[in-house]
Amino acid sequence: MLKENFKSTLIKYIMLSVILILISPAQVNGLQPFGLGAYMALVFAGCNAAVLVLPLAVGCFIGSFDWISTAAAVLGAGITVAVDYFLTRQKRPYGIVIMICLSIISFCPVAAVNALTGAPAVYVIINACLYLIFTYVAYGIAKPLLYYKIKHSLLDTEKTCLYVVVVVTAMGISALGVPGNIPLFVVVGAALPFTCRFIGKGACVMTALSLGLGSAFYTLDVTNVALFGFIALACSMFITSPRVLSPLAQIFAAVIFELFFNVPYVDLGYHAASLLAGGIVYAAVPEKTVNSIREKFFSSHSGIAVRYIINRNRADLARKARSVGDVFNEMSDILGGMEKTGETAVVSIAKEVTKSVCVGCQRYKQCLKEGLEECMLHVAAKSFEKGKASMSDLPFLLVDKCLYVGKIMSLCSSKVAALGMSHESIETDNKVTRLLARQLGGVGKILSGMSRNVDAPVNYDRRLENRIKEELKYYNVVCSEILLCLGETVSATAIVRNECVSDKKLIADVIGKCSGTRLSLKSVDDSVISGWSVMEFAPKPRLDVTFGVATRALKKEATGDTHSFMKIGSDKFLMAVCDGMGSGKKAYELSEKAMSLVEGFYKAGFDHDVTVEGINTFLGIEEGESFSALDIAVVDLDKCSVDMVKLAAPTSFIKRSDSVEPIVSSSLPLGVVDDAKPSVFQADIAGGDAIVIVSDGVFQRFADDELAALINNSPSVNPQLLADTVMQRALEKEACCDDDMTVAVCRVAERE
Repeated sequence: MLKENFKSTLIKYIMLSVILILISPAQVNGLQPFGLGAYMALVFAGCNAAVLVLPLAVGCFIGSFDWISTAAAVLGAGITVAVDYFLTRQKRPYGIVIMICLSIISFCPVAAVNALTGAPAVYVIINACLYLIFTYVAYGIAKPLLYYKIKHSLLDTEKTCLYVVVVVTAMGISALGVPGNIPLFVVVGAALPFTCRFIGKGACVMTALSLGLGSAFYTLDVTNVALFGFIALACSMFITSPRVLSPLAQIFAAVIFELFFNVPYVDLGYHAASLLAGGIVYAAVPEKTVNSIREKFFSSHSGIAVRYIINRNRADLARKARSVGDVFNEMSDILGGMEKTGETAVVSIAKEVTKSVCVGCQRYKQCLKEGLEECMLHVAAKSFEKGKASMSDLPFLLVDKCLYVGKIMSLCSSKVAALGMSHESIETDNKVTRLLARQLGGVGKILSGMSRNVDAPVNYDRRLENRIKEELKYYNVVCSEILLCLGETVSATAIVRNECVSDKKLIADVIGKCSGTRLSLKSVDDSVISGWSVMEFAPKPRLDVTFGVATRALKKEATGDTHSFMKIGSDKFLMAVCDGMGSGKKAYELSEKAMSLVEGFYKAGFDHDVTVEGINTFLGIEEGESFSALDIAVVDLDKCSVDMVKLAAPTSFIKRSDSVEPIVSSSLPLGVVDDAKPSVFQADIAGGDAIVIVSDGVFQRFADDELAALINNSPSVNPQLLADTVMQRALEKEACCDDDMTVAVCRVAERE
């Protein structure tokens, strides 16, 4: 920590020393009022007075090569050092009165030397006035930069003070007397791109004019005012382009300008080389350093509150979703341990029957020794399981030795009927309990996943946002504001004029090019400000999808096959076929229920296993036999993959450019067993691939690989034509068994 503080302090004083050395040579009427004024301003702003004495002396001597005037400036600075030391010991701050008095006293040695060396009295007075004015101006910019450490953006008066200091600095650089004013052109070559990048194009032009004015005040030639302004315009034009172009644009502008005004070739060479040197300094600074400096000192803080609120609300939502997800998971665990077994009812029935029939029997004690209790539990359990007792359920002890077998059987049956419970009813209740537990667990998973996605903070890039607005201006799209959200998923919201909304594809392309993501328009809403619209853009999947279906019902009143095509979110597509057992109305109702559940589960975000388990449990609760085959294809349009979920479904096919890939299932149908597990296959797909799903009624009409060959050899790229072709060929063949027929096809293609 101490090393870092020392390093930053060292860099700070090196930079201040360089600035002080450059300002000190600046002259008016042969006198140097600005060096000591800058020194006083820096001391008043909290800098160490003793450390800055040496750069002040160096600057004054370079400007005049006069030991006497340099000594006078050092003597004035010495007075300041003494007063500063005294105030520091007393822990007293600089007040306005102290600053005015100390400024006047410190300048007295300089004024005395000026008068004694023969300078006209009016020049001495003007020099003193300029000294006091510049001390005030320099303090006006030194205080926010050094004392307050840029805790706020510069006010207009502070910016004015800064430009005055730039003018004086340019005067000092020009006073160095270097041929062609090379140092000033080096400063111009480096300062203008940095200023344009950090603050803005307006500040770049103002800085250029200030540097030109400083040169003009010293040389009494206004050429550099126009030249530097022209260079600033060229620099501003290419500031958003690759970094090397701005320095090159400056050199090109200077060459064109000086050739037009017949500047000597020697000076032109000096100036071009100097601008190149300054441009190299700009281009050599790493982009990461440039961005960090801009973000720390020069970034605009407008919109920060909105961005903070967005991330805070996301964090709150993630926390709530995580908490609710934990509640659902806990409820799922509790329900999972609440399945009924009927053991309590069986024990109760056994005890009551024993008490009513056996206790008064003369063989009661003997039967107890031979296992009466176990026998009665066995009879009660069988009665509970079947709803009544029968002779085949009685143990040998009761059949061989009991005198009241009929009474035991009758009483067990009546007790079971009185309880209103049976093994079947308990199993049905347990199915419902398991279903609820699974669904609650599924909801908990969804909420937990949502919390992880939402909890990640959204990043913003003001530079990219400004670049996008600039790019849109080139295409005559008026965009007042854009919010670019960066992270795992990129999105953008733009405020544009109503008449520009029709250029939605152009706007999406510009934003996508700048952000490096393919975007498409998600929604357009009216803004709260009349004449403006809010356009929202979301990532555009890499693939698009088209689909087609061909069906034939065995019975006219209804078909047992149902199909669905559905978009899940912005980047997934679902195609499903459900084949209910048999045909007709009952098969249709079963298939329709299963398909409705498929759509609902996937819309809610449940995964494949939870979806199939839920559907299977629902169908299993229904009375009677109700079997169903299920075939689902979930296409991820962004990741270019497909999940094939199959339950007792016939072979499906992925038609590629040069082959056909069969997808085979071996699982049992829905509703057959309680824990039906789907066969899940994942495959990569590419533009031009097609997925073909057929029901049993179609598949059974083809022999071996005949259907795969038909799909592979079909030249059609239209999914509807492919579905019709398969259906037509199936109808031409002899059916081994009558069933409803469905062919569903979807084809993916690369988005433009």
